[in-house]
Amino acid sequence: MDPAPVRDGVAVDGGDDVIVFTRGVIPARQWAPGDWWFPGRGLSCVDPASNCSITRAVINLIDGLGPGAGTVARADIFDRPVIMALEGQQPGGLSWMDLDLTVYRNTTGVDEAELVSGRQLRRDLETTGIRADQRFAFQLGQFDAGLTVGGEYYEDTQDGYDSAETGGIRGGAPDATSQFTAGYTQLELEGPAPLGLPGRIILLPGIRYDSFETASELAADTSSNATSNRFAATYAPTESFNLFASWGEGFRAPSINELYLDGTHFSLPHIILGAPVFISNRFIANPDLLPEQTETIEAGFSLDLADQFSGVDRLELRAAWFETEATDLIDLSVDFAFDPTCFAPPFFLPCSAGTTQSSNVRSAELSGYEAELKFETGAFALDASLSDIDGKDTATGDPLGRSTPARLYLDGRWNLEPQRLILGARAEIAGDFDEATDPASFRDGYSVLDLYTRWRPWAGRGLSLNAGVENVLDADYERVFAGVSEPGRSLRLDVTWSQNF
Repeated sequence: MDPAPVRDGVAVDGGDDVIVFTRGVIPARQWAPGDWWFPGRGLSCVDPASNCSITRAVINLIDGLGPGAGTVARADIFDRPVIMALEGQQPGGLSWMDLDLTVYRNTTGVDEAELVSGRQLRRDLETTGIRADQRFAFQLGQFDAGLTVGGEYYEDTQDGYDSAETGGIRGGAPDATSQFTAGYTQLELEGPAPLGLPGRIILLPGIRYDSFETASELAADTSSNATSNRFAATYAPTESFNLFASWGEGFRAPSINELYLDGTHFSLPHIILGAPVFISNRFIANPDLLPEQTETIEAGFSLDLADQFSGVDRLELRAAWFETEATDLIDLSVDFAFDPTCFAPPFFLPCSAGTTQSSNVRSAELSGYEAELKFETGAFALDASLSDIDGKDTATGDPLGRSTPARLYLDGRWNLEPQRLILGARAEIAGDFDEATDPASFRDGYSVLDLYTRWRPWAGRGLSLNAGVENVLDADYERVFAGVSEPGRSLRLDVTWSQNF
């Protein structure tokens, strides 16, 4: 996956999950329709402001540390990923072996201290896992065949603490564990197209078994399992063009972050008193969250052309449409409502702006499309993506929190290789959004432009100097379900150093 245009944070690879600490955007990418059969958990977030099953509490804690947040004196956020990977291992005398083995561990934590009361809050989350894949290659008639067999096990452990509660039990982030086990196999068949058609076909049948268990000090133990099937086919009449379609079942257990959301979702000035008095919409836990099961069809095409324009260029184009029917879909439910105390004089306090919770939608439908373009010619490169996702509760007809407006991302850059300098511009254009039950959640469309540059002073060394102007046009806009305006025009400067050992 290409790097996310992160405006205000970092992206951390934790196994196959990408944990994004950001208020910015990431390119829309629906992993569920076509990638479920691969091991790992993938990226399950389309927009951190509206649809994340990743570390929302941490994301929004960072958001709450600005002026007026009021209660947090210190927040230490740390991440120490340790990953060991062996690819294509073939010990002596075992020519048939083509083993990929990955062992991973990721630790994330947040420590908070309130300014006045001295209250201490802590949340530590550790993920430890192992994944192995073995691929066998052989001939099956006219087809080149490959059989992949693999499995994965990982455990999430959460340690929560609240000094103000009996026994230190933290309501939204209790001590908890979740265990996930998966086994899968997939057959790959590639051979000549049937019926005398030109080109080749690829057939991909697969099956996967998933199981999970979760336990916490606040709720009864729960467990679930499911077997999922899928079939995909690709027809490539030429080397540069192909058509593909797939059908697949999916099973996704709730992550520990979805089960035990905690902290501030967003803050905004008091409805009566205004700034610097801020009120918050807060996450609440849902330990009774059920796994979601899906059935998805997807169809699309891809095009890969080289040396068509200048002799040193490349054009890649991919477009796909998908439709998903889901049972117990895990959705982010935002109750944006002011507490009656907000309007009660003389102090208009305490006051809240509602709650946010991960919840199950018994029956749901999702549909959408995405198109991606990559173009390179000489020193110039352009990446673009266009996406739109609609979703509804089929029982009520209400829109889902996973719905997004139509959005176009553009990233163009000049790579001045002799100077080790990159000059670029990013644009995000979003349409109007009215796919929400509450009209207060409707959002106008917007256009945002960023300019950036990156300079590496020395070849072969890890020093990078980065600078940019974000929101150049100083647009006043809000993302879906964000509740507050995004930052205006701002200047960003940073220095990074990386070193391989």
